[in-house]
Amino acid sequence: MAYSHHEDEPFYAFKELFKQINNGDDRQCLPIPHFLHCLEIQIDAKMNDKWWKQKGWLAMQTRYEERQKKRRQNLILNGLIAIVFIFIVIVGAQLLSSPSSQMEASQSPEENEQPLTKQTGEEESMNKSETGERDEDIASPDEEHMREEDGYRFVGGGPDGPWEPIGTKQTGEHVTQYTRDSLDWQEMEMALAYGAGIDHDDLTVIWLGNGGDPQRAKGQVKSDNEPNTIYHVTIEWIDGEGWKPIEVQTEQ
Repeated sequence: MAYSHHEDEPFYAFKELFKQINNGDDRQCLPIPHFLHCLEIQIDAKMNDKWWKQKGWLAMQTRYEERQKKRRQNLILNGLIAIVFIFIVIVGAQLLSSPSSQMEASQSPEENEQPLTKQTGEEESMNKSETGERDEDIASPDEEHMREEDGYRFVGGGPDGPWEPIGTKQTGEHVTQYTRDSLDWQEMEMALAYGAGIDHDDLTVIWLGNGGDPQRAKGQVKSDNEPNTIYHVTIEWIDGEGWKPIEVQTEQ
């Protein structure tokens, strides 16, 4: 039975050696010692031959292992290179972004202060408007009870007040006049009626005299509609503003 060198390569190699020993004739036989000596020489030559090493199973396995090792080494080396490249990119990005972030941080306080200033101005205006509204609300009750008559101004009034100077038409240095026809007497009557809460047309002056001070006067008045109620009113002169009630007592 013939064997192919693809099926049994060692046998084919041995057969080739046999031909070489017998000068190309594989049927010719040499003496055994000479044959063995020639066979040993040929085997040593084949073992040192490059073709034998490349065709041997051991050489093929060794090359496969070497290729696998080189492949693993290449994979490891490529992975390390990729890691180093990524690290360099990250560090470079941080270095590039750091100056811009610092500039933004240095500019942000000024930018933030401007809205705060605007907001503070708006709050001040709102506070002023609210204060004005509260002042108007506070002043509104007095204004509701305020009346003007012949150039005189009456705010609030009555035994419980509040009271303000009623104004005056007098000029120059004030001197209290207890004469009924004098302007000062007329203004004192208006101040007494204002403090007692009586209409000037319904006022009856029982007594009017000095209140213990040159710029003070005191009077007893009543209303024609309620003659049984007597009001003791003390008034005081305010320069440039006229007479002002400062105390009211009621007697039934």
